[in-house]
Formats: sequence, C-alpha cells, structure tokens
Amino acid sequence: MLSQPFNEFERKGVWKMLSIREFGSDVMMIVTIFPMEDKESENALKKLVEERFLQLGNLSDENSFFRITSLYWQRLANASDPVIYEHIAGAPYIYEIILDARFRVSPSSFFQTNSACAAILYKTIAEKCGLCNVDNAAAQEAINADIVTAVFEKDLEEFAYENIDGPKTKIRKLEKVVDTFEQQATLILDICCGTGTIGISLMKLAKTVSRKFLVGIEIIPEAVEDATINAIDNNLPSDSYKFVVGKAENIFFRLERLLPSWIDLKTVNIIGVIDPPRAGIHEKVVIGCRALTQLKKIAFVSCNPSLAMKNMVDLCRPTSKKFAGEPFKLTSITPVDMFPQTSHCEWVVQFER
Repeated sequence: MLSQPFNEFERKGVWKMLSIREFGSDVMMIVTIFPMEDKESENALKKLVEERFLQLGNLSDENSFFRITSLYWQRLANASDPVIYEHIAGAPYIYEIILDARFRVSPSSFFQTNSACAAILYKTIAEKCGLCNVDNAAAQEAINADIVTAVFEKDLEEFAYENIDGPKTKIRKLEKVVDTFEQQATLILDICCGTGTIGISLMKLAKTVSRKFLVGIEIIPEAVEDATINAIDNNLPSDSYKFVVGKAENIFFRLERLLPSWIDLKTVNIIGVIDPPRAGIHEKVVIGCRALTQLKKIAFVSCNPSLAMKNMVDLCRPTSKKFAGEPFKLTSITPVDMFPQTSHCEWVVQFER
C-alpha cells in the first residue's frame, strides 16, 4: 500500500502529488499524500523520503540527480481542506535573486516560475508606471509630457508678473512647478503582492521619484511574512513600506491609517499594481480602485487575459451607481514572454485616468 499512488475514485493509496520549486541553487520539494491512519507507518515513510532525497551525500554526489535543499510534507484528503505544510528536513525556505534583490519563498507563497523573464516583467511594470528611466526616446517624451501638462494645468495663481519692455507679461515659474511635480509623494499600491517581489522591485527601480511609500496587500499570511522579511533583507527603510494581510476591498477603507504622516491621501499620487491569480480579482476590488480618487495609473498583470477581461472592462465602464468614480482608459498592452516556446505570455496592461 505504501508504494501505491492515490486513486481518486476508490479513495485508496498514498501518493497524491510531488511538487518541485527550483530557484538558482535552492530546490524545494513538497510531497503530498492522502492521510494515513497508521501514524507510525506515515512517520516511517517520511524518514524514507528524507533519506532518499535529502542527505548530505546527495548534494555532493556528481552522479546524484537530487539536490533538494528544502523538504516539506503535506497531508491532504480533499482539495478543499486547509493547506498545511510540515517542514521535515533541510532549510525552511528557498531564495531567489531578481534585479539585485533577494527574495525568500515559503512553500505556500506564489513566485514567478521564470526568474530571468520576471526581471523583464518587473522592469516593464516600472517603466509603464513612470517610476524609472526608460530606454527609448518616445517613452521618455511621454514622461516629459506629463511635466508639461502639470505646468499648464496649474492654477493661474502660479503665474508671476514681470515688467519686460512695457506692459506686464505673464512669466511662468517653470522651475518651481517642475520641482513640485518631482517632489509629489508617490504611493505604490501592490495588490495581490505575494512575497512582495513586484513592490520591492519597484521601490528599488523608482529613480524618478524621491518621496515614495509601498503598501502591499495579500490574503496569505505566510506570503506577507515573507514580503516583510524580503523588504528588510533588501534594505528598504522601515518607514517606507507596509505589508498587510486581508482582502484589498477591505484594506482600501483603512488605507489612510497605514500611511506615514507625510502622506496626504487626498493629494498623493497613487500607482496601482495588480498581479492577481489566473481568474482575476473580485469585483469589489475593481470598485475600490475606482473609488480611490488619487489612483491615476494601474498596471494590470495577467497570464490569462480572457479570464481577467471582465476586470478590465469594469475598470473602464462609464460611471454608474455600482461603479462610482472616474473610469480608467486602457492606454497600452505590453506582452512579456514568460513562457518561451508556448502559446502563453504575460500581459502588462496599462490603465490611466
């Protein structure tokens, strides 16, 4: 019986699934079994698995195919049961480096499967959000256009009058306006933040803003714990971020209480990043995003746009009783080849208002 795979129809057997997470030099293995009634037999099976896959000799043996550094055990009778991972050997976490940032990953935490392309993905998001210098002239002109727009949309009180060869002429204090534009506080709102990879990467890439704060929202407590540790390990100032556990639509209502005193929610420039599960986000999250008046840009990341299409449409719907707030406009779509040699790619969809 111990060697039999689990049969879903007969509800017999032991082995249900074997999961491997590999990042650089770290490899995590998660063994999922159907719960055994005989605890002694199960403990003996754990020991056999540990001896087979995680021994010091395996790490140094050139002929060994195993280089497992972290080993977990999971008992799961039904897919709806609580997911509990038992650490049985090796290191409790694995680590990966992306864009010079080091990230800790727990067995229950989401992490991109293609780290090399993840670096491209995160830099693309930063560029689309206007947080870092871009490589092409056209995109740089778009950033310059934002400053010009800010200049000419300022109230007439910003004008100064100087006497130049006769009648008074309105002279723009451009330096002051540009300085104000550059110094405006920026709030990065990382929705479905996972282990904090996108938010932390954006904070490190954000060279065009000096006053910035990160709020990461995630429903998995272990992922938020990883995100907090990752922020510390990557030397983010302790007063520059906050990771919280909860549903995004609920966090929005108390967002102001999470911010430092130097940020005014009524004037701060909010940039949203949404990297949801495959099926997209709950409708309430979309409604909450539209209600945040200062949220002007959203980078929506999707690996299956057809499933997330309703979210995108709802962001752009005309204002109504249900969907209050100014609608967004879809301004660009950038594909990132996260899954080479397949028909799938990651979309970075940019919305603005």
